Amino acid sequence: MTNARDVLNKLTWDKRFDIGNYAVIFVHRGAPHDLRVIKASAVRRIEKSFFIIEEDTMIPFHRIRAIRELRSGEDIYIKDEGVPFPLREIEGHEELGEFQDKAHSAHLAKSGNDHQSTIRCGARLSFPESDPESFRTRAKEGISRFGTVELSFFRYSGSPEESPRYESMINFAEKVIEGTDLNVTSLHLPNINIINKTRIVKMLGTFVPFCAQIHCRSIVVHPGILDLGHSSRADRDQAESDLKEILVGVSGQLEENKIIFSLENYPEKNRVPSGILDMYNFISDLPPVYQIAFDFSHTLGNTDSVIEDINRIVEKIALFHFSNRCRDERHMPIFSSKGELNFSKIIDAIKSSIFNGMIILEYQPKRYRMLLERDLKMLRDAIHQT
Repeated sequence: MTNARDVLNKLTWDKRFDIGNYAVIFVHRGAPHDLRVIKASAVRRIEKSFFIIEEDTMIPFHRIRAIRELRSGEDIYIKDEGVPFPLREIEGHEELGEFQDKAHSAHLAKSGNDHQSTIRCGARLSFPESDPESFRTRAKEGISRFGTVELSFFRYSGSPEESPRYESMINFAEKVIEGTDLNVTSLHLPNINIINKTRIVKMLGTFVPFCAQIHCRSIVVHPGILDLGHSSRADRDQAESDLKEILVGVSGQLEENKIIFSLENYPEKNRVPSGILDMYNFISDLPPVYQIAFDFSHTLGNTDSVIEDINRIVEKIALFHFSNRCRDERHMPIFSSKGELNFSKIIDAIKSSIFNGMIILEYQPKRYRMLLERDLKMLRDAIHQT
């Protein structure tokens, strides 16, 4: 269904849907955010180019910005950028925001654990590399909304050419963090090809002192990337051997500063190491400062198979990146109705395991940023529920 009219017709006539669980958000000039929200059940009639609500008011379909499922908080129809914030932020619709929260919380109602978890929960916060000065505002927002964050320098690649620019950024970030007391529990550097010894050495020389200064004890990187022309089994074996040698060589610097260095799982075959079990075997041959960052959007299979993988390797997992996935999308809200993974079941499994590390919510920033705070609150409630 690619247009709003088809979606409303589906909700109205298909008995598999409860129309009362959906809201229609449309442009209403002069209202807060120039938007109005109604329950989809308030639509009285659907015509060719408009729909009718109370007092025979006609609303053209082109004014609809989003149709949202209240139980998941996800927009099943989006025009342009949709409405990237909870419904309570539209004046007069606080009750729909509360309905959304209660529906989300129902996903987390069951918990079989009888002990208080020491698992900590936070959210991803990206450093604005294209506009560093805006980090002051972003850091204050991170404190008020999340408390604990994983800070990402997404574009940093470790190349010598960019080093002076990033040294300036890092010095600035350090001053802002110290001035705001932002709790950075992990540093995410996804764009470094760690097979390159020069780059990984440069990265550690740049970011280990930064971590020490802001009292951060975790660095997360993505696996190495093989060139397309060098992806045979022999090439992979040689690359893994070379990478182990590199990581052993720099492990002393990590140990001295008490920093855990985690590799994030990736299923792609051009990654070194690739996949969950390959990652586990690779990490098991390295000093204890090397661990795994388990990203659910980078997994394959259903909920049960993902939980089986966690149980096999949990002693090597330092942190989880929480987000849902489907066939066409990664890093979706964990309770998305389109998501393939059951996070109520996953949360129970993690609480029942020996895991006592960090969970970071990582959503697509432009599309789901405004859902992070609410989902983080419910996640914390679920994790610490006895």
